[in-house]
Amino acid sequence: MEKRDKINLYTTLGVFAAFVVYTIMIMFIDVQAIGPEGSKVGFAAINGLVHNTFGYNGTLDFVTDIIMYLAFLSILAWAVVGLVQLIKRKSLKKVDYRLYVLAIFAVITVVVYILFDHVLVINYRPIILDEGLEGSYPSTHCLLTLAFFGYSIVNLFVMKINKNLAKILSVVIGILCLLMPVLRLLAGVHWTTDIVGGVMLSIALVLAYNTLVNWKKK
Repeated sequence: MEKRDKINLYTTLGVFAAFVVYTIMIMFIDVQAIGPEGSKVGFAAINGLVHNTFGYNGTLDFVTDIIMYLAFLSILAWAVVGLVQLIKRKSLKKVDYRLYVLAIFAVITVVVYILFDHVLVINYRPIILDEGLEGSYPSTHCLLTLAFFGYSIVNLFVMKINKNLAKILSVVIGILCLLMPVLRLLAGVHWTTDIVGGVMLSIALVLAYNTLVNWKKK
């Protein structure tokens, strides 16, 4: 194993471990019933302060929806790339293996979202929208958007893409990734800790994807 591979692997494992520790802390530290219908949330003091400061903003909630849909479109774009390769090369084996890895990670990301949102519910949203209490940790928008966009950025540089185009697209995607957690926080539909958790988990997944495709590339 080369030094770079080791660094990538250990960094990935470190971020995953940090996310697990962070999640456990949220479950036990300063847990108070400050949410709707008496729902409880960890780090209640800071979560309550931030949410009461910003409140709910429907416009920003809508804007973050658009950004998340763009992230889904980025994955769809890679699916189209794979389809074009399949048509031209007339063999599943000749389709770039990184596109298969991307498909697997996209599915894993969605499965993780479903588990946290419906099975391993850590806490609920600070507001009730349309469906009563909804799972809020980690932030779905942050998790899916940053993970999907992150996979796309990795692919732009490991696959044979025009370097200038790759740089431009990466900058645009990077800006959207930075905007998502900020706008999601200001929208007031998640506790602060939900957003941090979403960012942490998405980074861990992207690091895992980057480690795997670059390792395999050798």
